[in-house]
Amino acid sequence: MQYGSTPLENAIRAFRDGSVNMLLPLTRSFAEYNLTQIKGYLDSLEDTPERKNKKAEVYGHATATGNQELNADNYLNAIHYYTTAINANPSDAALYLLRSFSYARLFNGQNALKDAQRCVRLRPNWAKAYEREAAAWELLRDYRMALQALSNALRLQPGEAQIEKRIRYMKEEIEWNQD
Repeated sequence: MQYGSTPLENAIRAFRDGSVNMLLPLTRSFAEYNLTQIKGYLDSLEDTPERKNKKAEVYGHATATGNQELNADNYLNAIHYYTTAINANPSDAALYLLRSFSYARLFNGQNALKDAQRCVRLRPNWAKAYEREAAAWELLRDYRMALQALSNALRLQPGEAQIEKRIRYMKEEIEWNQD
């Protein structure tokens, strides 16, 4: 159970019809309702203090453990814990940034990029988010897109030497790859 929810609730939220059809007959309290009614009821439960407290507890533990795993260079474990924390609090841009970094360390450019772009959407005025996006594009060897992301970062942090250095490097990569 996640955040105090039942297997039936999790199956409904994940749109797993096979699991729902298997579990529904075993759950007498919902037998006379259709899925739309059940979903509405389950959504109303999300605002209970117990669920909020459980989510906060899971979020705090998963974030702290993810950070420990990241610091120990256990990137796969860090991804697991950051994913758990994201499920508890999907609006925390820093979690996407950290998970993107972990994916990049495992040379998984596609997932690193997805998380970096989510981070950018959540915090469009955070230069670090664009830097992480640039790193993912660089891993995917799309230096033009990396340059664009770095330009966005520099726009937010004008004169930042490290970003300017990376921009020069990306321009060199673009020139080098054109020949």
